[in-house]
Amino acid sequence: MSPARFALTACSTLVVLAATRPVRAYEEQWHFGGGIGAAKFFDSDIGTAPMLGVHAAYDVSDMFDLRLELGAAEHEFVASRKTRLYSAAVGAVYKLDVLEWVPYFGILGGYYAFSGGPWPAHLKERELGVSIPLGLDYTFSRSFGVGAQISYHGFQSDPLGGVGDAPYFTALVRAEYRLGW
Repeated sequence: MSPARFALTACSTLVVLAATRPVRAYEEQWHFGGGIGAAKFFDSDIGTAPMLGVHAAYDVSDMFDLRLELGAAEHEFVASRKTRLYSAAVGAVYKLDVLEWVPYFGILGGYYAFSGGPWPAHLKERELGVSIPLGLDYTFSRSFGVGAQISYHGFQSDPLGGVGDAPYFTALVRAEYRLGW
């Protein structure tokens, strides 16, 4: 390699290294947010119900969050009678942080409770269950993000046999505030 070519390569390398900024992964950061959306029992002929959700998460590492999700949906199993389904779930979420876009999935164990009545015959008024969220967030800044999440829910008295066997799905458009970086 000629001295001129070596000098050009060395200068180019120094310019690239000087121009790059260190990457700061999201660790030890808190997330607080909420969303609106819809919920649906697929083994029932009732329509889609409105749903509200709130969540809190803690970034254990740049790949894993511990998450708490609370939800409330209002179903109409019988005409003119509202039945609410409340949920609380906690678990872990794996995320693939690729700059502004952050796809994720997780598994959460939870507690589900019907208020009012009636509710689906194959379920109890109080249920343990599992939730599998799948989502995509967009981070506008270190402090604010928006996204969409769908979740697959299974109940102890109606165990999951496969993806098509889930008795309950939810979909939310979400926003969250992040702090602690």
